[in-house]
Amino acid sequence: MEDGSTQNTRNDNPFLAEPTKPMSELETMQQQHDEKLSRTEELKGKKEAMMVELEKKKNENPEKMKGFNELSEKYNNRRDQLFSLLAERSKENKK
Repeated sequence: MEDGSTQNTRNDNPFLAEPTKPMSELETMQQQHDEKLSRTEELKGKKEAMMVELEKKKNENPEKMKGFNELSEKYNNRRDQLFSLLAERSKENKK
């Protein structure tokens, strides 16, 4: 190759250069990136599992929710009655 043609050697071509410190930094960054991607995928899986579980619970027992809502309504009505009675007594005691 002494005929004037260009020859790519490790010294002439930066892509063929020996790995140096920046390459190890790149490898470290790649490893951190891979770990973060792995963690992200793990969290996505947990999120999906949680969403499925919440959907199951939501649709599991509508009768329980109906009973809870009825009891809540009764409680609120009785609480309102109590407050109105207490307000009436308070007015009577002030007279």
